[in-house]
Amino acid sequence: MPTIGSSSEFPLRLAHPHEFLRVREFFQNAAFNDVTLCRALGMRDMSDLGRVSWDKVRLEQLPAPLRWCIDVFARCLPVDEQESLATCGNAAFAAFLALGLLRAAKKSPAAVLCPVWVYPVDGFVVASDRRDDPDGNPYSPPEDVVFPAIYAGTLRFLRLLPEARDGEALDLCGGSGIGALRASRLPPMSPNERLSLRSLTRG
Repeated sequence: MPTIGSSSEFPLRLAHPHEFLRVREFFQNAAFNDVTLCRALGMRDMSDLGRVSWDKVRLEQLPAPLRWCIDVFARCLPVDEQESLATCGNAAFAAFLALGLLRAAKKSPAAVLCPVWVYPVDGFVVASDRRDDPDGNPYSPPEDVVFPAIYAGTLRFLRLLPEARDGEALDLCGGSGIGALRASRLPPMSPNERLSLRSLTRG
């Protein structure tokens, strides 16, 4: 199992594909998705995440893995290391460490935290810059800080994106890159669809 270290370098790391697979499976099994979070937290959409009245949310009624994901990734709270290991299991916990999604909390040796802000949006799970210092120090945003993918304007942008299959797209200076991720999910046209489109455009 990777050691729980801390670093001032770029917080996330590339690891073996099976680490990504374990993390994705954990998020899927925990139902850490935008539909579930909006329903559980009483949000209209994910842009409301920063306005949730946490003292009014009955988090204790949620399954432990989902509650853990909300605390660690959506709320950016430090959580007990042993409880986290018990909730995640050895394989998923090791994968979170390997990818840099968990590290030791500098001011609480028995706790772990996520050095970035992780949240579900549009069927993806996205990592963005945090809006605070993970260890409670004065916050100094990085020079290349970008808008998260759950701003109201970003969600409106996603709703307005055309379903342009088989075309080319450029997502430039768009923040998190969620537009490019959305475009990458569109299936290519079949040969019959391409032929029909050519017939229509030739009129």
